[in-house]
Amino acid sequence: MRADRLLSLLWMLRARGSLTAPAVARELGVSVRTVYRDVESLSTAGVPVYCVPGRGGGIRLDPGFRTDVTGLTPQESQALLAAAAVSGAQDLGLLEALTSARLKLTAALPASTRDAVDMVTGRVVVDAGGWLPHRTPVHLDALQHAVMGDRRVRIGYRSRGTAHTRDRHLDAFGLVCSAGTWYLAGAQEGRVRFFHLARISSVEVLDEPTDRPPDLDLRGLWEESRARFRARFTPEPVEALVRPDRIAELLTLAQALEPPGPGTSPGYSRVLLRFSDRSHAVEVLRRFGPDALVLEPADLRETLLVEARSTCLAYEQVSGSAGPRRGGRPIPPGTRAAPSR
Repeated sequence: MRADRLLSLLWMLRARGSLTAPAVARELGVSVRTVYRDVESLSTAGVPVYCVPGRGGGIRLDPGFRTDVTGLTPQESQALLAAAAVSGAQDLGLLEALTSARLKLTAALPASTRDAVDMVTGRVVVDAGGWLPHRTPVHLDALQHAVMGDRRVRIGYRSRGTAHTRDRHLDAFGLVCSAGTWYLAGAQEGRVRFFHLARISSVEVLDEPTDRPPDLDLRGLWEESRARFRARFTPEPVEALVRPDRIAELLTLAQALEPPGPGTSPGYSRVLLRFSDRSHAVEVLRRFGPDALVLEPADLRETLLVEARSTCLAYEQVSGSAGPRRGGRPIPPGTRAAPSR
């Protein structure tokens, strides 16, 4: 609806101060001409919004203008508060500020909307931390200061799959928290890349300003990078025999290509799965042990078999393995007999 679009434009200007018409058009999914018509409508309604022509110009809102949050629908209010609950505020040292902001936002809502929000927050808890203790990345504080202060950094970084650490001089443009994992958005020679904080061994904040483009779209760059990463995968179809009581858990980690059917061995069901790639299949099926046995492809089955034998041999060499044996090999305690195909 047009009223919703006008409110969205107003909130965007309140949050960012100045925006170009093409940037607004992209975010709202409308034409540039429509954006200018909306600006005119807001101005006619008494909102102090105006356009500044030329380089560095854009659509601006008088900084003294204030509104309340009565334009938020109950659903928008609930979504905003839920999103705030799963942010990386604790890692950034902003948990107390976030809690205060949520209380102020809730108090500013109309009574009917506030009641709906209270009902949801009293019934739904979103915990992004999980059961295991959470550790804030070692260098996050220093990188946060560099990003907020528009400073360049020198980091020691270990690329994936290597043990060698290299120094890199970067423009620190931003931080991304994805599923609890932090990344630094850094530019080297104009190219923005994302660096996993867990692989950063050292950080030095330099007394050099970053060369930050005025139209940098951090979220857009992150989504493009993630799409390129996912495009590198070659999907891996797998036919397996799975214990019925583990199927539901397995299907949270892989896609089922067809409903589970009867297996060729007692106590197992046949499942046709698709993993994102071979390494993903190995990682997941390894943890299921004898509860998920690969039928096809044969080379994947052989990979897991060799890995299992190597593990048994390592246990035997370390402990002397005096327990029961089968075929000259130790039988790990609690191991179920493998079915015949």
